[in-house]
Amino acid sequence: MLVGSSITCTRLVLAAVLLTPMVAAAETSLNVSVSPKQIELGQTVTVNVQVAIQGQSNNQGSLEAPALLDWTVVGQFKRTSYDSSRQQKITILDLQLQPSKTGQLTIAPFSLKVGRKRYKSKPVLVTVTQAGGQGTASPSTGQTPNKNPSDDSVPDDGTPDEYAFLTWEIDRDSVWLGEPIEAHLYIHYRQGLRVSRLDPGKIDLSGFWNEESKGESGRAQRVQIGDFAFIKDSIAQYTLYPMRSGQLSLPPIEAQIELSSGGFFRRGRAQTINRAAPKVAIEVRPLPTSGRPKNYRGIVVGKTQLRGRIDRRRIKATEGVELSIELRMEGLIANVPEFKLPDSSTYRVFPSPTKTQTIQRGRRKINIRKQVWLIRPNQSGKMVIPSLKLAYFDPTSGRYRTARTQRYTIQVTGQSQSKANEKTAESTGRKEIKLHSIRDAIDLKVTAMGSRSPSWFLAVVIGAPAAFLLMLLLGVIRKHRYATADERAAKNASGAAKQRLAQISKSKELTDGYRQIHSIIVDFVSQRFQVSIKGKTFDQITTRLVRAGVSEATARGLIEQMEAIEFARFARAGDTKDLQQTAQRVGELIGQMEDEGQ
Repeated sequence: MLVGSSITCTRLVLAAVLLTPMVAAAETSLNVSVSPKQIELGQTVTVNVQVAIQGQSNNQGSLEAPALLDWTVVGQFKRTSYDSSRQQKITILDLQLQPSKTGQLTIAPFSLKVGRKRYKSKPVLVTVTQAGGQGTASPSTGQTPNKNPSDDSVPDDGTPDEYAFLTWEIDRDSVWLGEPIEAHLYIHYRQGLRVSRLDPGKIDLSGFWNEESKGESGRAQRVQIGDFAFIKDSIAQYTLYPMRSGQLSLPPIEAQIELSSGGFFRRGRAQTINRAAPKVAIEVRPLPTSGRPKNYRGIVVGKTQLRGRIDRRRIKATEGVELSIELRMEGLIANVPEFKLPDSSTYRVFPSPTKTQTIQRGRRKINIRKQVWLIRPNQSGKMVIPSLKLAYFDPTSGRYRTARTQRYTIQVTGQSQSKANEKTAESTGRKEIKLHSIRDAIDLKVTAMGSRSPSWFLAVVIGAPAAFLLMLLLGVIRKHRYATADERAAKNASGAAKQRLAQISKSKELTDGYRQIHSIIVDFVSQRFQVSIKGKTFDQITTRLVRAGVSEATARGLIEQMEAIEFARFARAGDTKDLQQTAQRVGELIGQMEDEGQ
């Protein structure tokens, strides 16, 4: 017998032992024996199955194993022989089983089907005690040997479920707005069982922008929970970015799980159970207003680094220098717009495509964006490339910080190509070209054909004053419309904004939808209160709204929505439900400002 001491796989690849076709004669037999019948937890028993069938026929025989829910198959060996004197085909199957709990455990009957006849062995009881001789566990301890896995009762030892259950695991449950959260959805199933089907359905992650990690779930691992050994395997892994402050939660996931015992079960023997992962609460703190830099835009959260590099510091005026800027951050890099070099009369900028990648450093996910520019000088001398800055919020220290590159100075020698061309053109000079008139000579002898004024002359004399009066009238009308345009726009601002929001609620384009909501807010405030908020900080917007008669609570609510929208405008994933909820909340705030405003 082969003892699989190193075999830890819980799947026994044996759906049925197909036997050579035999005639179901009287001497066909099925015998099962178990030794020993009393062991300690951690030890093994040997199950010996002997099948003998006499004769030959086109019928097929199949051996079916029972549901070994309380056992783990750690070894197996099969041998087949033929007794020519008795004309018998003999198959012997030896299994090594290890119990997964203590108590009176039952090895259910094996079944043999030959033709239309079926043979069954007798069930065998095995007593399993705690290691070290601590006594035998009885059924009264809550460890019932024949418990049905579809039963939803919870064991007394604190195990969520005796056979299989789902759980959420997160690396933190209290974060700042925009701070990344690593979330894993796991399934735990009893060692010795096999999950043949799992359908969690659609996972609703409303309130979060999510990035699903593909192929990074890792290997399944064996864990001990209470008195039972489980296999812990990952179903899904996400990096979540909360998009609004307050109390958020990961949803309770309900799933159908199809379980079978190793490889013994045929399809008809698998059992389907319903299990749910309990929801997990997450507290999201809003970003502080104190200490916020004036150039802080959007929701840039996470440790951030800026690395700059130039390929050389001395060039000729006909050459160029390559500048590369690398942004590294432990946050949503899609929320950060690409850098742009300021315009300068001393150089020209030629950008190249941007490259983005993600790397893993232990449990940290680092997003990297690299931008490269070719910079060519317009003149000789010193060419200065200014420093680039990015304000961000560090969730570890709870403070705002600024990442920056250094200021680069490049020495340019020689003369640029454009200057050289100008000098060549000046040295060549131009020859003087004599000009002559192209007008025909006037013949004074030619007389007019008639003395009456032409019709076009009369049209000009009469039509010009009429056109002038018409222009004056149109000017008066236009001036009146201009004078009342602001009043009309203020009166219709609320209705126009709500109508545009209703159209956005039906949109499925998230990035464009959030951009339009932001534009609606800016247009409404500008038309309703005659106040421009473009390029203003959130504090300045709040002050201007309060001066216009809006309550401070309503102004703060609008600012929170603008922060969330600013964050979402650059994100690449999301949910249409969040877009609809945002449009609805902005519509309510616009109605409140319409009622409160002066």
